[in-house]
Amino acid sequence: MEIIIEIYMYLRDGIKEHFILKKVRKKFKKINEINSDIQNMYAENQGLLETDKTIIDKVLNTDVTNSHDINELYLFLKNYLDKTQ
Repeated sequence: MEIIIEIYMYLRDGIKEHFILKKVRKKFKKINEINSDIQNMYAENQGLLETDKTIIDKVLNTDVTNSHDINELYLFLKNYLDKTQ
């Protein structure tokens, strides 16, 4: 009788472990898909991010008290807007 109980416990633990591993694999697969989607989105938008950084640097380096710098920034932004349309 004890052997039957031990076999039952062993099988029960093995089955439980199997289902837990199955769930873990499924979760890792979902996480991997999400990670791939994020990497693809980042790769698609890399050019936009670099352009945004260029524009932000230009705006931050503009002296607002100098009218020449303001005009230069205006022309830069206008030129960028014309290129994107």
